[in-house]
Amino acid sequence: MRSQRGFTLLEVIVAFLVFSLVFATVLQGLTGSLRNTRRAAMYTEAALWAASKMDEIGTTIPLQDDTRDGEFDDRFHFHLEIQSVAEDNPAGISDISFPVTLYHAALTVRWKDGKTDKQARFTTLRAVNRG
Repeated sequence: MRSQRGFTLLEVIVAFLVFSLVFATVLQGLTGSLRNTRRAAMYTEAALWAASKMDEIGTTIPLQDDTRDGEFDDRFHFHLEIQSVAEDNPAGISDISFPVTLYHAALTVRWKDGKTDKQARFTTLRAVNRG
């Protein structure tokens, strides 16, 4: 007679537990990756909106001291501040050799990510001829 061999109930339970632990770990890693991907996509979208608004400064938005709020769409809102840079002239540079006025623009983009408020801040300097 041939003896039949198989898995005992204990071996099956141990194998199932090992599989469950490995599966739970992989699933947790995938969930974290998806969350990070979504977060990165939101920051990327905010940066694209900000680049679009910053491109308007000096064209459709005049270079002058100004503060304005608005929204890009249902999720993304902005606060823009434009201020002229103080004209301290410690080096004695004359207006003829430095014929531009500098403006500092600070744009804050806000959005909701679930229940938390997120924001990203972007800044730039722009120049306008004093002419």
